[in-house]
Amino acid sequence: MHIAIAAHQAGGPVSGLGRYVNELVPALVRTGPEHEFTVFLGRDFAPNHPLRVLRAPNLRTLSLPCGTGISVSQQFLVARELRRLRPDVFHHPHLDLSVMAPGRIVVTIHDLKYLRHPEFFPRRSRLKREILFRLTRRTVSRANRVIAVSEYTRRDIVEFFGVEPEKITAIHHGIRKEDPIADASSVPVPGPYVLFVGVRRPHKNLLRLINAFSQFHANHGDYRLVIVGQAYPGFDLPERLVAELGLDNAVRFTGPLSDTALAAAYRGASLFVLPSLYEGFGFPALEAMSRGVPTVVSETTSLAEVCGDACISVDPLSTDSLAGAMSRVIEDPQLRDRLAKLGRDRAAGFTWDRTARATLEVYAEVAGERRNG
Repeated sequence: MHIAIAAHQAGGPVSGLGRYVNELVPALVRTGPEHEFTVFLGRDFAPNHPLRVLRAPNLRTLSLPCGTGISVSQQFLVARELRRLRPDVFHHPHLDLSVMAPGRIVVTIHDLKYLRHPEFFPRRSRLKREILFRLTRRTVSRANRVIAVSEYTRRDIVEFFGVEPEKITAIHHGIRKEDPIADASSVPVPGPYVLFVGVRRPHKNLLRLINAFSQFHANHGDYRLVIVGQAYPGFDLPERLVAELGLDNAVRFTGPLSDTALAAAYRGASLFVLPSLYEGFGFPALEAMSRGVPTVVSETTSLAEVCGDACISVDPLSTDSLAGAMSRVIEDPQLRDRLAKLGRDRAAGFTWDRTARATLEVYAEVAGERRNG
C-alpha cells in the first residue's frame, strides 16, 4: 500500500495530536516495511523535528507551506497533493479533514471535549465550538473509517454524530518506553511532591485538586504539589486559589517542561494525580504508571478504561475522596509498592508498535474496500 499521512499540524509545541503523530509515524514505518509512506510536513517544523530527521527506505516527506492551525490554505494544499499522489489510503489524524480530499480516507478523533463539556469553555468560544462541531461532523461523515483513541471516545462519536459503530475502531495510544537521560538537578522541587501534568484547562479539575491538596497538606506538610503544563489563556483561577489558600510555598506551577525535565519530574514524584472531568485517552497517567509512580485518577471517561485496576480511581467531583486517596497512598508503603508494580505491568501493554499494527489493519481494510469497489 501507499499511505499518505497529514502530519503538518504536528509541527508546533508538542500537544496530544503532536505526540500521537510524532510517535505513530516512525512506528508505522518500522512495522510496515512493505508499505510506502508519504508524510506531509508543514512550515512550523524545526530542522531537528523528529519527523523531519526521520529516515527510512519506505518513507518520503513533503513540506507544505501551511502551519499547524485549522486553515483554508491547508484544505487546498492537502487536496492538491492527494490528487497528484493518488495514495491507496490517506490518514488525517485530526478533525478538520479537507472537504476536497479525494480517495479512501481514515481519520483519527482524539476527544470531543468541546461537545461533552461546553460549560468549561469561555462564552467567546461559542462560535469556535460550533465550527468544531461542524468540522468534526463533516470529517467523520466523509471518512471511510474513523479511529478513536479509546472506547470512551468511540462512544462519544456514535452519540454526537450518529456514526455507525462498525465504522469506528478504537485503537489506544502507545507510550515511549525509554526516557531521555535525566539528572537529579532536573527534579522540579526538593523533597517529596505530588505531580500533575497537563494543560491547565478548566476540565482538568485543578481547583478540586488544589483544594484536596490543601486538606492533604495539613497532615503532610513536607509534601508539595507540582503542576506541570501550559497555562490556559483567560483561566487563572488555579493560581488565584493557591494564593487564597496560602499555599504559595507548597504549590509550584512549572509551565511546560522539556522531555528531559518531564522525565525527571515523573521519576521524582511520590504520587501522580489526574482528576480530570474529561479525557479522550490520558497520556500522563499512563506515563506516570510506566515509571512506577503510584497513580490516582478520575473514575470517569477514558481513564478507568486506560488505567484499569492499576491505580486508585476516585469520584472527581469529591474533594474529600481525592484528598483521602492521596493520603492512603502516601501513608501505606505496601499500597505504594503494589500500585507501582501494577502500573508498570499495565503500561507495558501500551506500545506504539502495537498501535501501528492495529492502524495498518485499518488501512488494509480501507484499501481493500477500494480495490473491491
